Amino acid sequence: MRIHLGYEVGTGEPVSIPLRHVVVTGLTQQSGKTTTCEAMVSRLPEGFKALVFRTKRGDLAFDQAHDTPPFYRQESGWEYVLSVLEAATKQKLRLERSFIINASRGTTTLRQVYQNIVASKATAKRGFDESVLTVLEAYFEKVLPQIETGGFAEALALAPGANVMDLTGFSEEVQALVISSCLEELWKHAENTFIIIPEAWAFIPQSRGNPVKWAAQHVIRQGAAVGVYLVADSQDVTGVDKQILKSMDCWILGRQREINEVKRALDQLPPSSRPSAEEVTQLAIGQFYVSTEDWCKKVYVQPAWMAAEAAQRIAKGEAQIS
Repeated sequence: MRIHLGYEVGTGEPVSIPLRHVVVTGLTQQSGKTTTCEAMVSRLPEGFKALVFRTKRGDLAFDQAHDTPPFYRQESGWEYVLSVLEAATKQKLRLERSFIINASRGTTTLRQVYQNIVASKATAKRGFDESVLTVLEAYFEKVLPQIETGGFAEALALAPGANVMDLTGFSEEVQALVISSCLEELWKHAENTFIIIPEAWAFIPQSRGNPVKWAAQHVIRQGAAVGVYLVADSQDVTGVDKQILKSMDCWILGRQREINEVKRALDQLPPSSRPSAEEVTQLAIGQFYVSTEDWCKKVYVQPAWMAAEAAQRIAKGEAQIS
C-alpha cells in the first residue's frame, strides 16, 4: 500500500510513499511539516484511521478531524515508572533505579508506587536513602494530581478517518503518559492505524527515558505487522532517540538552517542520491527531500485542500507557492 504525497519538483511527476513508519522534519512555520502530516492522513487507504496528538496551543491543523477524549491506563512496572520519572525530571536516573524497582513490586498503579516510597522513607535508616526517597516522592507529587483528576476516557475509540486528541491542558509529563497509553493500546488491539507524534525530540528523547519512547519501541518492532504505523514529527532530529530513527523506513526532510542539524538529517539519506546541505537550507515551504529505501526525490507536498493540477503546476515551477 502507498500514499500519494505530491509531485516531484521540476518534472511534476506524481510521488507516492510506501505505508511505513515515517519521519517528518523541518523548521516550524518554514517547512510545512503539519501540512504534510495532514496531507498523508487525508490520503490513507480505505479502512485506515489516524490519531493525532495536539500538544501545544496554536496547532490549528486537522480542524475537520473527530475529537477524541484523552485516554490513559496506568502501568506500574519498574521500567515504566522509571521512564515516567525521567520524563518528569528531564534527566537520566541512575542512583534512584534500585529504589524504583523495590517500590514498584506488587503494585498496579502509580499511587501504590508512591505510597511504597512514602512508607520506605518513613523507615529509612540512612541519610542517603532518605534523600533519594524524598526526591522520588517530590516527583510523584508533581505528576499524580494531574493523573487522578484528569477525567480520562476508559477506552480508546477512534472514528474512521482523522482523530485529534487535545492534550494542551496537561503538562508535558502527563501528555507523555497519555500518548504512551494510546500507543500501547493501539499496537496491542488495533490495526490499520496511523499515529502522529508531534515534538518527537521531547517525547522520544535520545539521552533519557520517557513513557512514549518506551511504548514507541513496541510499535516500531511489532506494529507494522498489523498495520499500525508511527509518524515522528520533529523540528530537528538531534535530540530524537537514534534507535527509533534507525527503524523509520521513510524520511521527509524539510528546510533547515543550522548547518550541523542539516548534516545530521542528511546522514539518514542514501549517499547515492543525497542532496547538498545548501540545497536543504534553500527549500521553500512545502518542498521536501523524500527518501525511501531505494530513492530520494525533491517533492512539493500537495496539501489536503489543494487540487492535484494546482500542486503539479507549483512543482513544475509554473505557479508560485501561495
